[in-house]
Amino acid sequence: MLKGITIGSDPELFVFNTKTKKVASAIDKIPGSKEEPFREGLPEGFGLQTDNILAEFNIPPVTSVDRFIENIEFMKDLIRDKVKAIDPNLDILCAASSKVPAKELR
Repeated sequence: MLKGITIGSDPELFVFNTKTKKVASAIDKIPGSKEEPFREGLPEGFGLQTDNILAEFNIPPVTSVDRFIENIEFMKDLIRDKVKAIDPNLDILCAASSKVPAKELR
């Protein structure tokens, strides 16, 4: 329990093709935008959108480290499920940076 402190986050992650070993754009694979995040069926405070070619998600602020981790994992699983439904070779890549093929940049 974090006394008097709340923590939330809006991380970004890559969509990655496990077959080609290359980053793929999240555009057209992830619903939502900065102006209108996808929230359908998500608990209060959660959102999903693209940020340039990355998948970005929001979680609500919490007062527990365990709940923070649960929220992050919940959204990572959701994104993984969405991209795998499009192409089973797609997955997520949590990395600070990555080389991106020019054709994926829009």
